[in-house]
Amino acid sequence: MLRGSRECRYFNSELNVRNGVVVECNSNNADIIVHTIADFTQHQCVYSLRTCFKTRQTVETRSQLYKDERPYEVFDNVNFEADQYNIVHEKVARNQKKWECFNMGNDVFAVKDVCVFSRDTPRKCYSELAGTIVPYTEGIEKEILTANVPFDCYLQFSFTPSNKVNLDNPAIFPLKYMVHSVEQVNPDRFGLAFKTPWLNICQPVYEEYDPFNFDVDPDKQQYLPGIKAYALTGNKVYIPTKPRWCVSLVHNKINSLLMIRNGAQIIPHMPLLVDLRYNDNLNRYIIYNTSVCGGQQLPATLTSDKFHRAPLSPVPDCPGYFTFRDIGLVFDKYGQMNSFYSSDRQAKISADFTYVDPDERAYTQLEIHRVYEKNEIDLMKMVSYSNP
Repeated sequence: MLRGSRECRYFNSELNVRNGVVVECNSNNADIIVHTIADFTQHQCVYSLRTCFKTRQTVETRSQLYKDERPYEVFDNVNFEADQYNIVHEKVARNQKKWECFNMGNDVFAVKDVCVFSRDTPRKCYSELAGTIVPYTEGIEKEILTANVPFDCYLQFSFTPSNKVNLDNPAIFPLKYMVHSVEQVNPDRFGLAFKTPWLNICQPVYEEYDPFNFDVDPDKQQYLPGIKAYALTGNKVYIPTKPRWCVSLVHNKINSLLMIRNGAQIIPHMPLLVDLRYNDNLNRYIIYNTSVCGGQQLPATLTSDKFHRAPLSPVPDCPGYFTFRDIGLVFDKYGQMNSFYSSDRQAKISADFTYVDPDERAYTQLEIHRVYEKNEIDLMKMVSYSNP
């Protein structure tokens, strides 16, 4: 009879120990293979034999005895020592949770991961855990609005069960991965984009020092929660209080509703509360969290070509700028509305506008796309009256 506690004796202060997650238990059966273990480091299946769990004596404490006798359960994290065919004959012990795994339903197993999507069509997906490009379930691509931003996700994995293993002729069985679902943007892992095959460039170990750069924006160094915004189209968002910021929406779901109904989809003109963090790699603020905001929608009409139509009023003291109600300014960059620059402040000119990343000369993210003549406005009114 073996002496000492298995759980205390093995892997005590050892380094470079293999570890994984139990994904199949046969403790109540007479099978020689008791557990199937997913090794997420080597991306292989590992199988522990019943010889690992022989009765032991002279266990020092009751808790050690309980740990030795208590069978492993699915999703327990374990350390192990396996042979060249990934068979564990003796050494296996529980480990602190390193990998978080879940049953997504219908015995679909997934592990928490971080992934990044490319600009390609269709998009490629890089998994941090897998260390390579992996496929993803249908429908995920529609949720991704901005490339090269990391997402917390659930990485689905499939393994070879123990009843498919022939111990007389053992073989190595790989794990197979696929992104099951994306949860939210991870603002702490922006640098992961540099590990993707399509970027694959080295980040500098130290930031470049510029002795003449005294204008460091403190907003770029912190998390910025709870800012009111309006969804426009695609990844475009208008923030009235931050009109000179370049901002991108990354995920088209409202995070606070993900657990309720798989996330409500963000639609144009919806009022939102957004959390932002600056991404140095993309040179813009990234929305990493969204929640529903009370209040009215953006008072504009979405056109068939995805622009926003509303009556605008000129700012005579600042030619080229127009007020959009009390919400913000719209810039006539190309002078399409120059005939209205000196009009009365109370005048209402119907025009289409869109979001454009502001440059150093702009004071707003909104820019004129098209202005309508009076006869076109009358015609639009007639059409609206005839189609109530």
